[in-house]
Amino acid sequence: MQKCGFSETQFSFNYTNEFVQAKSITNLPFFPDTVNEGRYYGFDVCVGNYFLQYKKSNLFDINDPQPRFYNAFNSNYFKIKIKADKRQFQFLKKISRLNQNFNKVMYVTPEFHTRRELKRRFASHSIIDGSAHFSLNDFPDNLTGDHYLIYNDKDNSGTLFSEPRRIKKSNPNLDVEENHNNRLSLFKMAEKIMREVDRSEHYNQIQDYRNQPGEFVRQVRGLLMNEYQSLWLPVINWNEFERHV
Repeated sequence: MQKCGFSETQFSFNYTNEFVQAKSITNLPFFPDTVNEGRYYGFDVCVGNYFLQYKKSNLFDINDPQPRFYNAFNSNYFKIKIKADKRQFQFLKKISRLNQNFNKVMYVTPEFHTRRELKRRFASHSIIDGSAHFSLNDFPDNLTGDHYLIYNDKDNSGTLFSEPRRIKKSNPNLDVEENHNNRLSLFKMAEKIMREVDRSEHYNQIQDYRNQPGEFVRQVRGLLMNEYQSLWLPVINWNEFERHV
């Protein structure tokens, strides 16, 4: 095993910096603090419609105690742990389900492990190209327990263990902009949130406001804050709120 020569913070900062510059993004990236990240958000940074969770890995070889990992590619590999029962993973899956055609929710992890390579890629603006991107949409919805995602820098898929399952790498080089053809209205988004997070007495109470779309959205937003300590911040034009809700 060869230990990773840089911290996850170093990788995430430099990746985000390159991503913002490459896309000419003017929206301010949102970084949850480390406490609330796991409790309420699940992601390390939100950039436009991208929700990114960063991971780093050591480089493993044939001497790793788990030979089946090496046998997945018959080559050296990287390995990240996925804790499917944790709230962080569950939050990421929920975000990815809210609007699969718009939200891009991904694990981002380097396909290199040395500080020298990080410095080289920083200078050549190639950190994004040297990273693997795994969409949460490609993970099973009913995934439970702890798993290892194995990948290398050559194949276009990783392998998820316990039970082997191929997880393809995603392409992050898409425009970070609103796709109005795929966007849900606030009312439809609120309906989808209700189906995902709540089936208690609150569900029936809030359903009473379905004929008042604006109030229905406000009620769902209040539910998320009061019951789940989650702040829903949709990007909207307040001058047209009532007309387009």
